[in-house]
Amino acid sequence: MEPAAQSFDDIGRDLESLKQALIYMDAADISSEQTRAFAGQISAIRLQLKRLLADQQSLGAEIERRALDR
Repeated sequence: MEPAAQSFDDIGRDLESLKQALIYMDAADISSEQTRAFAGQISAIRLQLKRLLADQQSLGAEIERRALDR
């Protein structure tokens, strides 16, 4: 089993950083380049969360399998 690239703490920091970047912006202040960059960051974070969930599910299944083998 390969460990996840990032932890929930790392993703939390990424989300907090993104939130801070967006919090004081008006829609008129955000360029189309920034919109694409933010969309890319959000997509990357969603992918990281999906990978962590899959890793968590795999680990749970492995723990259950080992428990049943005893």
